[in-house]
Amino acid sequence: MKNTLILFSIILLLIACNTPYSISEWQKVLKDKGDAKIELVIESKNHSTSKSSGTADGELLFQRLGNLKEVVESFNPEKVVVIESLPDRYHFNLKVTNYPSPQISDLSEDILNFMAEKADFKWKIENRKQSFYSLAVSDSYLLHQAKNVHPEIDQLSSTHPKRVRFIGSLDNFILFLEKIVDTPIRGDVPKLDLKLDIELPNGDTEALLLALKNTYGLTLTPETGLNEAIVITSN
Repeated sequence: MKNTLILFSIILLLIACNTPYSISEWQKVLKDKGDAKIELVIESKNHSTSKSSGTADGELLFQRLGNLKEVVESFNPEKVVVIESLPDRYHFNLKVTNYPSPQISDLSEDILNFMAEKADFKWKIENRKQSFYSLAVSDSYLLHQAKNVHPEIDQLSSTHPKRVRFIGSLDNFILFLEKIVDTPIRGDVPKLDLKLDIELPNGDTEALLLALKNTYGLTLTPETGLNEAIVITSN
């Protein structure tokens, strides 16, 4: 029995040592888009460092790390991203430089075509029925009262079982909130000349929406309608 256990352990070790791991890197310069540069790194997910997600932004820098859905959603904030018949095996690191980051969605087709070529998938645009939240500012005074008083912090987000906190622009807060409520948020986001500091309850969507309205003057109303979706499938 002891010899059998030893042999079994050796087999497991050999399997672990021979588990395939790959990392690939590519780049492309878009001559017709002011020499915007796309850089893409794809890692197989069995690598220990490939479980993270993150963001980096600058005037001419846009970078996102995460799975395929997270990365594609990041430069298509107005569209639903649907992954069909494509295993979630890879971690993506996308970086776009020499292009204004607030206008990154203008490069959506270029980036998607580049990613599709390198990650071996195909994509199309479809209209799909979708549940979403409609955003409205119900109390502008309350919203402005949430001004960040920590100028040394440009952006911060933290998620705990009972509380979530975000410091940053309203645009980025809406993107953060979409992940918390796991539902797209639609509506015209007002341009604010200030950063916000918002803290909300977590784990209870109804309590979160109530606090968002009563404390920060932002109302989310559930709705259903057709929305453009990026549908990604295997080749």
